[in-house]
Amino acid sequence: MPVITRACCGTGTAFRADGARRRRGASPTAALLLSLSIACGGTRARVFRGAHEREIRLESYRRGIFLGSCGPATRSVRWEYSFTLRGDGPVFAPSAIEMRDGQLARVEVRAGTIILAERLLTIALSMARDGRTAPFPYNGTYRIGR
Repeated sequence: MPVITRACCGTGTAFRADGARRRRGASPTAALLLSLSIACGGTRARVFRGAHEREIRLESYRRGIFLGSCGPATRSVRWEYSFTLRGDGPVFAPSAIEMRDGQLARVEVRAGTIILAERLLTIALSMARDGRTAPFPYNGTYRIGR
């Protein structure tokens, strides 16, 4: 029965003939802003296997729509580390671990172990930071992704 006389673009508001407002569904602008503000995250561990050497990439990222120098992207890396494990394992001592940060700078591993099970990666390391020994900030158990 009410007749819509005009609609405001992008606001999701419609006006009836008597001047009263009626709310329509979410506007495209609001949906886009909501999708930009909701960014789920995740941490991923990937293992690349060699004969007697394994390469592990541990990275944490946010999901969403991000604009960077190369254009839009759907993921933004928070932090990342890579580990080279030498030997047959599944338990690797500090002497068999080479660790690098996101800028590929070598990080000295001073104590701890990395345990590589079939689908799980357990990291319990101490590393050199500012001339002293500190626990690796991302110690824990991670599910290995493909």
